[in-house]
Amino acid sequence: MGKKINEYPTTLTFLESENYVKYKEGLFVGYRYFEDDTSKQSKVVFPFGHGLSYTKFKIDNSIKFNKGKFKVSSIVTNIGKRSGKCVVQVYVKKPQNENFIKVQRELIGFGKTKELEENESQILNIEFNLNDLASYDDIGITGNRACYVLEKGNYEIYIGESVADTRNSNNLVFTYTHNELTVVEKLTNRIVPQDPDIFDSNKKPNFENLTNISNNDIQFGKNYGKIFN
Repeated sequence: MGKKINEYPTTLTFLESENYVKYKEGLFVGYRYFEDDTSKQSKVVFPFGHGLSYTKFKIDNSIKFNKGKFKVSSIVTNIGKRSGKCVVQVYVKKPQNENFIKVQRELIGFGKTKELEENESQILNIEFNLNDLASYDDIGITGNRACYVLEKGNYEIYIGESVADTRNSNNLVFTYTHNELTVVEKLTNRIVPQDPDIFDSNKKPNFENLTNISNNDIQFGKNYGKIFN
């Protein structure tokens, strides 16, 4: 969650009409926008996946890949003085391509423990498929229009209690290398956006233009409202 409303790239356009919503930030919705770089991360009050707890946990992770399936095994131990539950979250960073953009972190799986007493441990098993890492090419940047594709490159798997934990390279638990472009699923576009602001979702939006606003500049429908601190 961001500190101020005008730090969200949708502030000016989210309620400009009762008939539609423009997601000008493209793929960078919610936490994906704030994880784009360190300057945006500093504007977050509560990172995605954050949960208030009165205890602390130690998580020991391992991951195996076999026949197109990832299997994560996390040993969660309550090292605090109170009982509590822990949500283990798995994120992926896909190969970065300026012509076919990807977000820096994407939630790919999670699991929640039972209520653990002090020094009690539980093993969580989280599974997901290789095809779950695919990206949708809506306009054919890869030569495969309206297809889910796995691009060539490294897919980094991070594990933590929130997306903020994945900023630490120590929480990188596995790197999967895909050797060639692979079409996972072929589809057909039925409703293609014609608005130039959102037409090409494969390109990164100009966030500076979207967030360069003042409190007095925030539009709600056809009226302008002032955000009071």
